[in-house]
Amino acid sequence: DSHSGTIAVVVFLLAFAGLTKAAQMPFSSWLLGAMVAPTPSSALLHSSTMVKAGVYLIIRLSPLLGETTVGRVVTLVGAFTFLATALLAISQRDAKKILAYSTISNLGLIVMCAAIGTAESLWTAIMMIIFHAVAKSLLFLAVGSTDHQIGSRDTEEMDGLLRLSPMLSFFIIIGILGMFLAPFGMVIAKWAAMKAVIDTQNVLLVMTLAFGSSVTLFFWTKWLGKIIANRRQSNPGYTPLYALEKIPLIALSGLTILTCMLFSVISQTTIVPFLSEMLQVSAESPINNQDSDIMLGMMIMLFILPIGVTALVRKRKTTKTTVYMAGENTGDNKTYHGSMGQTQSIELRNWYMENLFGEGKLLSKCQWISGIGILLGLFIVAGGMII
Repeated sequence: DSHSGTIAVVVFLLAFAGLTKAAQMPFSSWLLGAMVAPTPSSALLHSSTMVKAGVYLIIRLSPLLGETTVGRVVTLVGAFTFLATALLAISQRDAKKILAYSTISNLGLIVMCAAIGTAESLWTAIMMIIFHAVAKSLLFLAVGSTDHQIGSRDTEEMDGLLRLSPMLSFFIIIGILGMFLAPFGMVIAKWAAMKAVIDTQNVLLVMTLAFGSSVTLFFWTKWLGKIIANRRQSNPGYTPLYALEKIPLIALSGLTILTCMLFSVISQTTIVPFLSEMLQVSAESPINNQDSDIMLGMMIMLFILPIGVTALVRKRKTTKTTVYMAGENTGDNKTYHGSMGQTQSIELRNWYMENLFGEGKLLSKCQWISGIGILLGLFIVAGGMII
């Protein structure tokens, strides 16, 4: 009736406000522009407070979304944003720009799960909010410290950071692993998200989640590879890591690991009771105790294995040699004697596929597609109110 149509329009407008605040396409430009702010501000506002207000609104509206027209529109906008911004992140080399696109992408996944409206998908959305806030805060602060130490936040300039600053490199590695490697939190949440999406029997959402999650492998592993490459032996402008910088980085690194180890406790004490009250059903965690034990064992082994391998290597007698460069190494692992006796410099550069996923190629098209989809949804909902 007209009353239900009016309610649908009101819900759509509230959801529209949530999409805007959550930086969903085509409204993502404000978050990308806000990356010029100091990294402490980015860590606070763009990982855990400002952008999370939008997804919180979507979560509170979720009982009115689900299989409704508004719910389908919001779900598709979140899914499209998740995939599109993950692709756009591939072409970025500015670390804060990577974090910005990754943040928008993860917000899209949270919006998608929240709009599906089931207890399982809402559990996933809330758990992702927690994991994402902790890991992204760590990465934002670590990028700021990297800029302070080596004078750049370009990921191409971070090769050798492991040698220059092992502690800072460790913080960045923990943050990156927390975003895309099992058994860290975001992978736990995506595991639950895949189960929730499969239960909807929506093939399009399943494919979007699968491809979007796989795309993240490109930009996270590229960044991780530059840190551990160790090509650069020194940096003339290197500045040591201050004690006041270490304290929040250590705290957030520990919190990233702790939330992964205690996610079952967090679920049972906070998320499940919240969902049971909001949905008026007996909510349960989609990940059982047996899965939790497996995750905990993987987390422990993730730290034990490197220590054991390092101890084993140190006991064995090893001989250090220069790197093979398809030519005679000059001895510094950075240059070699090429043809005609010329000294050539070796360069390790990543592939950014800007001709495919660059902002100039993809951004405006994705914004138009998402904007048209939202307008079509509004017309359908408004038409229902008139009818």
